[in-house]
Order: sequence, then C-alpha cells, then structure tokens
Amino acid sequence: MVLPQIIFKFDYFSFTPKNLKNDCVDKFILLYLIIHKSVDLHTYRDGIAVVHLVKPINESCIEPRIDLRILHPNVKPINESCIEPRIDLRILHPNGTVDSAKVDYPIPEYNFCRGPNGFYWFDMIRSFPSSINILYIDIASASYYVLFATRTGYVISNTYVAPISIINGTIYADGYLVTHTSEECGFMFVNYETETIVMWKYFSKPDDKGNFSLINEGKHYLQNSLANYFVFPSIDGNFGIVIVNSTDININPNEFINPSKFTSKAYVTFIKPVMKSVDGPFLIYQSAIPHLEVRSFCDTAFAGIGNTCLLIFNRVEDENTLEVIKLSFQASGSVFDMRKLGDKFVDVDIVTFNGLFHGGYLITLRDNQRKTIEGIILDNDG
Repeated sequence: MVLPQIIFKFDYFSFTPKNLKNDCVDKFILLYLIIHKSVDLHTYRDGIAVVHLVKPINESCIEPRIDLRILHPNVKPINESCIEPRIDLRILHPNGTVDSAKVDYPIPEYNFCRGPNGFYWFDMIRSFPSSINILYIDIASASYYVLFATRTGYVISNTYVAPISIINGTIYADGYLVTHTSEECGFMFVNYETETIVMWKYFSKPDDKGNFSLINEGKHYLQNSLANYFVFPSIDGNFGIVIVNSTDININPNEFINPSKFTSKAYVTFIKPVMKSVDGPFLIYQSAIPHLEVRSFCDTAFAGIGNTCLLIFNRVEDENTLEVIKLSFQASGSVFDMRKLGDKFVDVDIVTFNGLFHGGYLITLRDNQRKTIEGIILDNDG
C-alpha cells in the first residue's frame, strides 16, 4: 500500500526551515532534476508544483510513482527576518489529488523569525507512519516543545522537550529533531548545550494518546567551539553523529604546511539511545589542506549498505562550495567508498542531503547569484 505523502508549506521552500538561510523569501523556485527522462510536472491552482517521476518497468510499460514534491510559495515575508506565523499543509495522494490543511495552534510568532545563527526557531519533521512533529520554543518558559499533529493539522499533544540554551548571553535556539525511518522507533532532539557540548534526548514513539516519553539522554563533547555536527538515523534503530574538526584554517599563506599534519578530521559515533551507549568515535576522513572549513550532511543508504556522508569544503569566509566528497561507511566506521562529486556542485551552497527509499540521493542546493533553489537526484554511485 502506498501511503499519501505530506507536503509542508512555509516560507518559500518545502524542505525543513532548519536548513534554510536565504534572503529571497518571495521569489519563485526553480527546480533542476538530473534523472531519467520520464518526468511529469503538475501545477495546481493554489501554486503547488508537484514533480511526478515514473519508474520504467520495461520499454513499453511504466509504473507511476511519486518521488519528489515541491511547491510554489504564497506565504509572504513580513520583513527580511520573519515570515507569516502560519503552517499550511498540503497532502499529496498517489492519485494526484491534493488536500489542504492548516496547523491550528498558537505557536509564538517569534518562531517564524530567524535567530542570531540565521535559522528559524521552529522545525518540522514527518512522524511515521502518518503524522508530523513540530518543534518550537517558548521564551516565557525558556523551553522547547514538540507538537504532535495529524496530517490534517489537528494537534494531539504538546510535550516539553528541553530548556533553551543561552550561549554568550544570547538565546541559541538551533535545536532540531531527527526522526527514525522505522515507525517502531521514536525521535531524537539535539542541541548545543554550550559551545563545546552537544546534548541529545531520545523520546519514545507516541502512545495511544499521542504522548511522548523520555527514554534516555546524553552529551557529546566537542574539541572545537561550536564545531560542525550532523545527526542522522541508521537502519538498526540507532543514530549516528558526525563531527568535523578543522584546525589551523587561518594560518598565513606563506607559512610552511606540514603534509603529515592533518588540519581537518571527520569522526562518526553511533549512539544507541535505548541502551545509552555509543560505538566510536571512528575516523572516516582526514585532510592536510589548510584554509578550509568543512561541513557534513549524512543519511542512511536505504538501497545499499551502511551510511553515506557528503563532506562540503569551503574556503574560509566563503559560502560557495569548493569541493564535495561522498563517503560511504559501515557501522564499524570502515570506509568502503570515497569519491569526489562533479563540477556542478562547485560555487554553490548545499543546504540538504537526503537518501531516497528507492535508492539514490537528493541534494538540495542554493544558487545565490540566480536566487534559485535546485534539487539534484543522484544514483547510488553519485
């Protein structure tokens, strides 16, 4: 049975706002797909743009399948930092029909404004099999909460998650949710507790009344202040956290570079939240090239084995991508494939990376010059 898919509509872009920093909030979306030729685009009356992809069975027969959904914006910006305080839902069914819904809950309006780190303070994820979780902050109680809602926008429960972090005297609300691919598992909340501590809390799947229970919590210590980290679900019910440490990125160009001294290292640790234990850290990448900042995006290889990360290399103080490396590794930390991706990812800003259930990956990137968001689908080999 094919379940209907949820489309979220907020700001101008249908992916999670936690990954979005952009100044053209009322611009059109331009989507590029590098895939097979069987593509069908439908635009609905209220501006939803839906991409239907079809998978060939043989030369004369195809099996329709919906793989990717985006939509046109009509949530308007209030100013450069804020959008309308509303969350509209569009539910796309396999037969192409679309239902509309709205999350009817008084989420504080400041959640729809970008914080000091450039991100919106609310987050939204799909909760398997057919619900959504919405993370927001309440400044009055200095707390994070999670709304559990149906795909029709009806809010079932409101659960306290964690206190808001205060770093250097400022609210640092960059916490986000990581849901698991199995409906038998719960979700994880992660956040900087301090500049050098990432805290995580693992909650159960909702009970019959829609309530979540805290199962375990822990901390992960960083070598560098506010070091880049990325949390992703693994197939076995655990979660991986990838930490990238970059050192000596500001050495003078005329200084001697010791090729035996690695300036960037990426480690993966697998968190077993039910048992509150970890495996790792495992070193999965290292480089001696200076003057680089490295970010990571990771996900499960649904149609393959192990896990996959993109390592994004940027020159210091330059958002445009210099190089992208795709790593594949097992739960033991053993790297079994590493390759550079093509020039199409140079001088762009990658904002998300998602494994697809039927194989391949979706890479979402932003072109700051053309003010566009582009989605590129790659096969398992990249």
